[in-house]
Amino acid sequence: RRGIVGIKGHRKVKNRINLIWDTSGSMSGLHEKVLEYVFRSDIEINVCQVDTIVHSMKVVKSMKALQLITVEGFGGTVLQPAIDLIANHKDYKTLNTVILTDGCCDKLDFSNYHGKVLIISAGVHAPIKHPPKYLRQILTN
Repeated sequence: RRGIVGIKGHRKVKNRINLIWDTSGSMSGLHEKVLEYVFRSDIEINVCQVDTIVHSMKVVKSMKALQLITVEGFGGTVLQPAIDLIANHKDYKTLNTVILTDGCCDKLDFSNYHGKVLIISAGVHAPIKHPPKYLRQILTN
């Protein structure tokens, strides 16, 4: 906003992302490992916990709030309900999405989602049926 006549100061732009967090039983012991890749101090996160169903959708604005989230789930692994929730919600569908998983999940269908997706996997590559235009998968050690 600097340099525009009549407007003073800086406009603060908030960064917000969607996080689909696989809380299935196969992720036991891997939660801290994959969460350390996500949080930065200037980003707000829409945390979506999912195993076979979506358990919760919470907005996290600080690392302390992220650490206070109780993990729900520990069942099977079906991530598609979370992708559908984000693709059909007006506030979430325009944001970039990060998926934290171990890769042992259903085939992910992004045909209704048009944003950018980053999949951080603690095991193998996640299977994808209809990839979005911008997709990247990272395997952690």
